[in-house]
Amino acid sequence: MLLVGLAGIGSRSDLERWIGSEVHVDATTLPAAGEGELYDFEAIGLAVHTTGGILVGTVIDVLPSPANDLWVVEATPADGGREILIPVVGAIVIEIDLKSRVAVIDPPAGLLEE
Repeated sequence: MLLVGLAGIGSRSDLERWIGSEVHVDATTLPAAGEGELYDFEAIGLAVHTTGGILVGTVIDVLPSPANDLWVVEATPADGGREILIPVVGAIVIEIDLKSRVAVIDPPAGLLEE
């Protein structure tokens, strides 16, 4: 979590007119993610493969949840292009290679089933 301040916004009443707006930050100005962590935007577009080398699909969104984040993966067209939710936990997400834009998962039985 980052705490940010914006020039010209010093109180809640100053902020009201900006509610619903988006704030964009140059990714190069962000602090480095911690060991074993990544920013949500870094996950978008990752190709997701199983440990057996099968392409599952591409990460299109990240959903926060109380226990752990979930990757929304758009399955390949051959698999109907459906959305698959992948829990982002160490037992499932085995490897993330941001340079190659690939994530490797070891899905438990039933996770990839329709």
